Amino acid sequence: MMQQPPLRWIWEHKKYGTFPYNMDELVTILNDIHVMKRMLDNILSIYAENVVDEVQIENVTEEIYDNSRIEGEHLERESIRNSMAKAINKNYAQSHGISTKHTDALVDLLMESRENNKPITLSRLHNWHRGVFIHTRTNYKRSQEDKIIFGRFRDKEVRVIEELFGRGGHRTRYLAPPPETLEEDVKRFLHYCNYTQEDPYIKAAIAHLWFVSIHPYDDGNGRISRAVSDHILAHETKEQYKTYSISSGIYMKHADYYGILSETTDLYRNRHFDFTPWIKWHLQITFAAIKKSLKESTFIIERGQFWEKHQVFNLNDRESKTINTMFDALSKGKIESFSTKEYMLEHGVSRSTTRRDINALVDANMLAKVECESERYPRYILKTDETSDLEMLSLTKAKGVKRETNCLISETRNTNPSSPSPHEENTPYTHESKPSQR
Repeated sequence: MMQQPPLRWIWEHKKYGTFPYNMDELVTILNDIHVMKRMLDNILSIYAENVVDEVQIENVTEEIYDNSRIEGEHLERESIRNSMAKAINKNYAQSHGISTKHTDALVDLLMESRENNKPITLSRLHNWHRGVFIHTRTNYKRSQEDKIIFGRFRDKEVRVIEELFGRGGHRTRYLAPPPETLEEDVKRFLHYCNYTQEDPYIKAAIAHLWFVSIHPYDDGNGRISRAVSDHILAHETKEQYKTYSISSGIYMKHADYYGILSETTDLYRNRHFDFTPWIKWHLQITFAAIKKSLKESTFIIERGQFWEKHQVFNLNDRESKTINTMFDALSKGKIESFSTKEYMLEHGVSRSTTRRDINALVDANMLAKVECESERYPRYILKTDETSDLEMLSLTKAKGVKRETNCLISETRNTNPSSPSPHEENTPYTHESKPSQR
């Protein structure tokens, strides 16, 4: 009697369709997630709808942008943002920004997966798959044999191949189930997603892995798996808004992502059929995503309050862009600064126009002048409520300011045009620092 080859892939295991894990190892991170999510929800609950909309626009933009980058596709971030703005604000004018049909379709897919609480069906999955690829050139230059069929399960074997650089050749990282079992596999999967009682964060992790392991489509399985996870979390945690992005966290750790997928789905490496490491990794990514969103939401709220406080000032486009750019930097933990010369080069305007713009922002209490011992000319930073309390060491971290210097925030400026400040750049610009890249 011929000996059967050893089982290699998780779908060959007799217990496939169950995903055992050790709850004791997950309790701490699960509690941390629930606490952090409550903090985020509580903060957003006290602010106006337009502020929450801005948080949601930012998170959907990040989700779609990084979801595609995980799979090696680059989208225009601004196009996604405009698509999302149109989706939540029907009065949003097309003139406010241009989006593509492709990003419109991706936003529609994500919002449908979150807002439609009905059970996921085969038909709905196929519609999501079409949404990923519609208006793309995915099949451009593909042979007839290799063309992807949108909205239909694959009809051939699929292997995930890893090139062996330096040694030549390749190895199989994963062999997906045969096409004849796909419909039954997906039905079992959907029953789990729609009807099984499980902590939603654990359920989202298992659903993500399970769908990828089935690999029912020729392409786009990772993106659909993350849409399924998003649906589970939105539906079972009663999320009204998209307030964090798991795909962004996965993209930041995409090497680890593919590594742990490979370890989990390969029975040679997952000999005990234990899914605790995968679930724990997914929970850690989720926790980091919520924590990041909590921090970024605080900045979005602060920016909204800043603009509300200064709404009486009629800023021009250059001035508005400058303030928004500095807030974007602040949201990433950076203190952005610029000199008069850098402002001129950035906006392509004259020295007199530059002075008018900057003086208007200083007079409006939106910018603060920073004068440093090692700097020939003053620089300008965003003036928030906390600016005057910044330590001198913090100021030296501002982009363009030398670290070893002592700096002083100037609360006022000389408004007499006939008596310019001795620090103004009336001499040719000789500072060594390059213009800030904004």
